[in-house]
Amino acid sequence: MAYCNDYTGHVPGTMPFVLGGTCCCTPTQELIDAYHRDGLLLDYDLGRLKELYRSLGIKTADDHRDCNNRCKWGPHILEGGRCMVPPTPGTQHFEEIITGRFRLPENATESE
Repeated sequence: MAYCNDYTGHVPGTMPFVLGGTCCCTPTQELIDAYHRDGLLLDYDLGRLKELYRSLGIKTADDHRDCNNRCKWGPHILEGGRCMVPPTPGTQHFEEIITGRFRLPENATESE
């Protein structure tokens, strides 16, 4: 697993994706406490982290759920979109998001 999210649970020692890390978990007080235990984001509280996401236009599970990143904010932030809601577990999309390995569309061709 390369990227943690709300379904996988937070991986200790990871930073938020928007700050250059690999954590795609929705900000909660428990998550802020975990960052702080790891010595990370000591100058952030929950409000500041949520405001960072809002200021970047990123939508989390606080805003909506179960969209599989096909919402108006999609695709997933790892694919260049503004949706950070985790995809449905067990789907190929979920596997792509947690591993960071994305399949090419079936109609993709190699450039010459």
